[in-house]
Amino acid sequence: MYNKKIYYEKNYNNKKKKGVSSFKNKLRKYKQKNGRRRGIGKRKGTKKARKHPKKIWIRKIRLLRLFLKKTRYIDKIVNSFYREVYKKIKGNFFYSKKKLVEYLKIKKKKIRQNIVE
Repeated sequence: MYNKKIYYEKNYNNKKKKGVSSFKNKLRKYKQKNGRRRGIGKRKGTKKARKHPKKIWIRKIRLLRLFLKKTRYIDKIVNSFYREVYKKIKGNFFYSKKKLVEYLKIKKKKIRQNIVE
């Protein structure tokens, strides 16, 4: 029989080192990416802390202005009307792209009715 000391010296390096598994962490990240684990109970910061209001504003304004620019480029609206709507966007008249599109459709109908009459 081997001496215990000699046995451990020989076989010590053959053992796999145990570490902290990152599987659960990866799984959690994957679920969060898909929208899970983001409920009210998981939130620590306020709404403004989690999403900066100014950044949200900038994103919204850029989207609306880009859409307006494209509609003008396609010649769907006149420059004077473009200026009017641009100022309304700046004044937070539209809170989404959907509302802007609705507004443009309504204005188009009114203009057509005036031309027909």
